[in-house]
Amino acid sequence: MRHDSSCNRLWTWQKIYFGFFAGILAAAIGFFWNPTPLARALWAIFIACALIHAALAYGPRRASILFAMCSAIAFTMENLGTATGFPFGSYHFEVGADLPHIGRVPLIIGPLWFGAGYFSWTVASILLDGADRQLDRPFNLIALPVVAAFVMTQLDLARLIRERAPERLASVV
Repeated sequence: MRHDSSCNRLWTWQKIYFGFFAGILAAAIGFFWNPTPLARALWAIFIACALIHAALAYGPRRASILFAMCSAIAFTMENLGTATGFPFGSYHFEVGADLPHIGRVPLIIGPLWFGAGYFSWTVASILLDGADRQLDRPFNLIALPVVAAFVMTQLDLARLIRERAPERLASVV
């Protein structure tokens, strides 16, 4: 009987955590590229949640290494993109224009990439039934990063739809 009670309590905490997690992701999608004070507070919460979850799930050392790697890759790719247009075409950053930069990229971009990438990895792992804990299986080793990439792409897709839907609807009406 005690086992059932502890399982129910765990399930309740998992639902609470999932609700919080879903809320953070929804807020991140809604305000990700918006340079308001509210958005900046949400960025900080988003990044802190990703760091805390990563430290709890994989240990502080691995979480720190992942954060450093994600940030370095983000700054490298974003500086390459803003300087040359490769691989996604010409663009610039409106977000964090008043913040310190590394090259042409605002300092906040690396940590935001970490948060978005880490949460995408976590969602992919959930969709694949805990694949991050079973990377010794060849399917998980391939499927997890592929699904995570699709999840992360959805953040940009949701942003584009949100930004462009009003003008598309206005041109139809």
